[in-house]
Amino acid sequence: MDASKPADQEPVLSFSQANGALETAAPPGLAEACQDLPLRRRTVFLAGCGIGVLSFAVAMLTIPESAATPSEHDLMLGKNLAFIFPLLVGFWAGFVRRSLWWIMVGVTIGPVIGSVYNRLTGDSFDFFTVVISLPCLLSGVTAVLLGYGGPSWWKGLPLRFAKGILAGLVLAIVYDVILSVLCYMLIEYFAQPSDLVNRPVARFHLMMWTAGVPALGIAGGIYLPLFHWSANLNRKRKR
Repeated sequence: MDASKPADQEPVLSFSQANGALETAAPPGLAEACQDLPLRRRTVFLAGCGIGVLSFAVAMLTIPESAATPSEHDLMLGKNLAFIFPLLVGFWAGFVRRSLWWIMVGVTIGPVIGSVYNRLTGDSFDFFTVVISLPCLLSGVTAVLLGYGGPSWWKGLPLRFAKGILAGLVLAIVYDVILSVLCYMLIEYFAQPSDLVNRPVARFHLMMWTAGVPALGIAGGIYLPLFHWSANLNRKRKR
């Protein structure tokens, strides 16, 4: 026995050694079950918060200074988010699957979703279309494309689409409610009462930075677990 090591100290195994020992010593199927344990809800919530905050920050940074009105500013923000948010959700869906192929698919779907959103919204800002209907529709499409159907990708496709729409509706409502409440609380700091209608876009931009980051952060944290549910990402896969 090596005198430099305490007698009661156990040898430290590397991850590969431990994984091999698990596969050797565990009953049949236990190792696979351990590898497919669903993520903790808190982890998924925090990941969704991170996706929301990062998406909003990048979307705001890429709004050109040429935005002349708050409505034009909001339209540009919505179009930017349509590219960035689905891309990050797609990356997360592939990461959860531990599949480089699905990561590539998810990252590719993001720009496609953004292009469809930009095409359908056009150049005019309509609140219901930009904030409610299209996010719901595209969330359903994303749940279908990135979802898991069991033995066949086609299995449960209509249900995944419906659940994806519901998840998108929750995302839109939570984001809009929190954003509206925060903007109402902060409006006096960024615009005078007589300037509410024709407030400068620069002040509006700053107010959106202040209110939008926590709004989409919280909404993203609520949405991502719902997306897991809609796309069946928590279901254990057969090997």
